[in-house]
Amino acid sequence: MDRKRQVEAAFLEWINSFPFPNEVASVKDLNDGLRIWEILGDIDSAYFVGELPEGPSDTGEWSKRWQNLKHITKSLMFYIRDVCGQPLPEDPSLGDLKMIAYNADTAERLIKPGLERGDYFTSDTDYTLQLVKLVLVAAINSPKATGYIAKMPTLSFPTQAFLKESIEEVLRARTRPQSPPVSANVRQLQNTTNAASDSDIPSTPTPSSPPPPPQIDAEIIFEERYGKVMADNERLAQENQDVRKNVRDLRDRLARLQENNAVLQDSLTAAEDALQLHASAEATNGVLSLKPLQLRIQEQEDIIAGQEATISEYQTSTEALQKTIERTHVSSAKLQKLQDEIDELKVERDGLAKKANTVDKYKQKLQASQDLEKDNELLRAEIDDIRQNARNTTDDQEQLDILRLKIKEYEGILPGVERDHHELQMMKRQLEIDNATLAERWEAANEQHIRDLETIEELQVEIHNAESGALPPFGAAGGLDTELAKPAEKDSELKTRISELESEITQLTMDAQEADKKTPKTAETSSKFLLKTLATLELVKSAARKRSEGPKPGSTEHLEQLIANCADEIISGADALAKRTEELETQNAVIKDLQARLKLAEESVSVPNTADQLASLQELENLKRENRLVASAFHDMAGRLQMNGVGLQRRTEPPRSWMNKVRRQLEQPAMVRSR
Repeated sequence: MDRKRQVEAAFLEWINSFPFPNEVASVKDLNDGLRIWEILGDIDSAYFVGELPEGPSDTGEWSKRWQNLKHITKSLMFYIRDVCGQPLPEDPSLGDLKMIAYNADTAERLIKPGLERGDYFTSDTDYTLQLVKLVLVAAINSPKATGYIAKMPTLSFPTQAFLKESIEEVLRARTRPQSPPVSANVRQLQNTTNAASDSDIPSTPTPSSPPPPPQIDAEIIFEERYGKVMADNERLAQENQDVRKNVRDLRDRLARLQENNAVLQDSLTAAEDALQLHASAEATNGVLSLKPLQLRIQEQEDIIAGQEATISEYQTSTEALQKTIERTHVSSAKLQKLQDEIDELKVERDGLAKKANTVDKYKQKLQASQDLEKDNELLRAEIDDIRQNARNTTDDQEQLDILRLKIKEYEGILPGVERDHHELQMMKRQLEIDNATLAERWEAANEQHIRDLETIEELQVEIHNAESGALPPFGAAGGLDTELAKPAEKDSELKTRISELESEITQLTMDAQEADKKTPKTAETSSKFLLKTLATLELVKSAARKRSEGPKPGSTEHLEQLIANCADEIISGADALAKRTEELETQNAVIKDLQARLKLAEESVSVPNTADQLASLQELENLKRENRLVASAFHDMAGRLQMNGVGLQRRTEPPRSWMNKVRRQLEQPAMVRSR
C-alpha cells in the first residue's frame, strides 16, 4: 500500500510539472480524462487536436467519462504505434476504462494477460496509473522527448526513481517475448469479474435487488448518513490529532530520556574508572579509604537502579505508544475508508442535486410551456381577428375596386363637363360683351324709334291733310312725282328697318338661349328684353299699319307677314329656350348626383385600414392631381387657342358639339328671311 501511494505521488508530481494552472491533488481527478487530454495536447498539439466527446460540464455521469477515456486510449494507442513507431504495450481493456469512469473504490483482482507475477490491479487507481504510464511512454517517444527528459532531474529523487523504474519496465515489456496464452479458468475469472463490475455500474436494479426507495426517503437517508460520517470524521480527526500530539510528546520525552541515559552511562563509566583507581589506591593506601568509596558506590548503584527503572518505564511507555501508533494507523485506514465513503456520498449528493435541478428545470419548462400555450391562445385569437380583418379588407378592396371603376368613369366624364363649364364661362363672357353691344344697339334703336315716331306723326299729318283735300301746290316740293316718291321711300326705309329689327330679334333670341343655358337670371333678363322688343315691334307695326292703310295695301300685308314671322320665331325660340332650360336642370341634377356619389366614395375610402389601401389612396390622389394638372394645361391651351383670333378658328374642323355650333352661328352675320 505504501509503495502504491509513493507511485501515485511520483506520477502526480510529474503530471503537475506540466504548465497548467490547476494542480492535480489525487489520481481520481484524472478519471474524467480532461487533464490527460490536456497533457497529450502539450505532448503533440498537431496530433491530439479537437475536443473530447463530452465537455467539462457533461462529465458528471460515468458513461460520459467512459466515452472520453475510450477516445483518449484509442488516440494514444494509434499515436504510439504510428507516430512514435514503438510496439504497443499492454493497454487497459474497456472493462478497466469503465471501472475508471465509474470511480469504484475496490474491485476484484484481475490478472492481466502478459504481465509478470505480482502485476495485478485492485482498484480504479491502478487502471488510471496504467493509463498514465501510457502517457509517459508517449512523452519519452514524442518529438519533445528531449525537453521532458531534461525536466525530470528537477523533480524529487523518489519521483525520478519511480519514473526511471516505469521507463525501464516499459523497455523490458518491449523486449519481453510473447506470454503464453491465458488458460480457460483465468479467462473465465476475468469474464466473471468484468461481468460483475458491469452489473454493478448500471443504475437499472436487478430482479433480485429490492426496489429503490422513493426520492425523498433516499435524500433523508443520505443526509443522515452524511451527518453521521461527518461526525465520525471530525471525531476521528480530533483523536488522530490528539494521538499525534501524544506521540510527538512521547518522542520528545524518549529523546530526552535517551540523552539522560547516555549521560548516566558516561557517568557510570567514569565512576567505574574512578572506582578502579580508588581500588588500586586503596590497595596501596590501606583499608581506611575503602569505606567512603563503598558508600559512594552504593549511592551510584541506587541512582543507576532508579535510572534503569525509569528507562524500563520509558520503554513500557514507548511500547504503549507504538501500540497507540498502530491503532492510529488502523484509525487512519478507517478514516480513509470513511473519507472514501464521504466521497461516495458526495457523488450521490451531487447526483441527487442534479436530479433535483433536472426536476426544477422540467417544472420551469412545464411552466414555460403553459405560458407558451396561453400565448398561443392569445395569438390564435389575434390571428382570427386578423383573418376577419383580412376578409373585411378583401370586401373593402372589392368595393374600392368598384369605386375606382366608377371614379375612372367619373374622371372620363369630368373632362367633358369641365370643358362644357369652360365653354359656358367663355360664352358668358361673350354674352356679356354681346349684352353690352345689344344695350348700345337698344339705345340706338330707341333713338331710331323716337325718330320713327316723329316721322309717323309727320306722315299722319300729311295723310290727314291729304284726306281733307288740302294738297300742296305742284312744284313747291318737287312736284307730283316727288310726292309720290316719298311713300315709296318711306316703305323702303320701313322694310330696311324691319329687316334690321328682325335680325336683332334673331340675335337677341340666340343670345337669350345661350344666356339661359348658363343661369336662369340671364334667361329672365333676356326674356324681359325680348318682351320689350316685341312691344316696340307692336308699336312699329301699329304705326306702319296706320300709315299704310290708304294707298299701299300690299305693303301692309307684307309688313304683317314679317311681323307674324318674327312672332313665330320668337315663340319657337322661347319654346326652345324652355326645353334647353329643362335639359340644363336635368344635367345639373345628374352632376349633383355624381358629385354626391363621388363624395360618398371618398368618405368611404377616407379611413384606410391597411397599407395596401393607403397605397391605393395615395395612387388615386396622384392620379387625380395629374388629371387636374392635365385638365388645367388643356384648358389653358384651349383658352390660348381661342384667344389667338379668327384666323386660327377658320382653320379648325367643323363644330360637332351643340355649343360650338351655336358659337359658329353667332359668329356668322345675321340674314333676314324673305318670302
